[in-house]
Amino acid sequence: MGGIAFLDYLNSEVSFLDEKKIINQAAPVEEGDTVVGSVPISLRKMHTVGMLLEKAVDERVLQMKYAPTEDVFNENSSFSTELHELKDKSEMIRSLFWVCIKEEFNLWKPGVSIGIRKDWQLVTFKGKNKGITDLIKRMMDDDV
Repeated sequence: MGGIAFLDYLNSEVSFLDEKKIINQAAPVEEGDTVVGSVPISLRKMHTVGMLLEKAVDERVLQMKYAPTEDVFNENSSFSTELHELKDKSEMIRSLFWVCIKEEFNLWKPGVSIGIRKDWQLVTFKGKNKGITDLIKRMMDDDV
């Protein structure tokens, strides 16, 4: 699957995901949180697709721990390849999700962290985001 094909795959998965299968967030709104809106259904679906891929990664890791085979520890095995693929894709979807959230709600201001709470409430809070210094450091680090 090429790069554009992955985006087509993601679009298809999001489009066809039944709303009843959306994985809800359980964390309640906390003191210090400011509710800024509700996450749109399409982004809830995207988040769920990413979480399902993360679940697949976790299942493979458990398989490595509790039912290891020689194939598990071979870097060139299909198991290892699939594990890396699932992990990279789940991380990409997570990053894309947060970019979409920031774009949807215009939350690009440095120094403000964002989170999702119960019933898909989007919140801002003072957090670990260090602002422009952190951004510059991340831009300088081009390791993949």
